[in-house]
Amino acid sequence: MIEKKFIIRSAEGLHLKPAQSIVQAANDFPEAEIHILQDGGATDVKSILDLLSLGLAEGAEIHLKITGKRASEALERLESVCKEEGLI
Repeated sequence: MIEKKFIIRSAEGLHLKPAQSIVQAANDFPEAEIHILQDGGATDVKSILDLLSLGLAEGAEIHLKITGKRASEALERLESVCKEEGLI
């Protein structure tokens, strides 16, 4: 299991375009469970509806939790995608 926290830096927050990129990257790791922990719940990062329903705005903290095979690789990829999309 790997956990890491990020802060949303984009003024637009998490919107459709970066969410699509994140979901696509997450789904490249079918053997890993990838969640954002927030307010006592866990949101599936592989679901665009779940991800967008969080309403993550600028300054929001993302607590990412990844379990399963290739968790380290999944974290590196998701962090890279978030940086490319200007989220973090």
